[in-house]
Amino acid sequence: MYTGFVLCSNSGSGGGGSGGGSNNTGCVAQYSFDSTLTGMGQIVLYNTSYVDSTMQNASISYMWDFGDGTSAFGAYPSHVYTAAGNYAVCLTLNAVDSTAFGTMSCTSTYCDTISIDSSGNVSYKNLNVTLNVYDPSQMSLEEKTTTPIKLYPNPSSGIAWVELPQASDIQLFSMTGRCVFNGFDLEGTVQLPFLNAGSYLLEIVNDEGKTYQLLLVL
Repeated sequence: MYTGFVLCSNSGSGGGGSGGGSNNTGCVAQYSFDSTLTGMGQIVLYNTSYVDSTMQNASISYMWDFGDGTSAFGAYPSHVYTAAGNYAVCLTLNAVDSTAFGTMSCTSTYCDTISIDSSGNVSYKNLNVTLNVYDPSQMSLEEKTTTPIKLYPNPSSGIAWVELPQASDIQLFSMTGRCVFNGFDLEGTVQLPFLNAGSYLLEIVNDEGKTYQLLLVL
């Protein structure tokens, strides 16, 4: 059972990239840690990397080293840790842009350390600890006092329900922005469709405003 984590910043490992080509262009690999959304069996990171504005049409690739001997490509991957320990999570960004003046490229790497132990509060019902990386623009949550909306079980094995205390319009999005379910003027207990493993964002709109909830499917 892995029930805790600590994120330790490594200030010397991140920062600028190395320029190449006809211009000294650069890129910065970086991610940030969300202590509010972390929990219920997952660790939430935001990929906040960026490329110099001179490389407007760059081809960008991301490689993640999760510190346990595994890696993944892509901007927003997921990974499951199956043992307690200290993990140096490294993100490497590579960008290449072909222009009339030649080919420009840059590479940048950023690392932080995550520690998972047996005395914290991350794991949920003895499940493994899952790391998810999100686009921060998708997580602009409106801070309002609203009637609580229950989304359960979360994490889910594929089936989940949402309890709506008042008539609401709901939409469920994958982390790529694709709408996988929508319903209008719903109230009471609503069963969501069977979902494949991954992370989803539930949008609820009613008279109190708009709220969001994360749903993790294992």
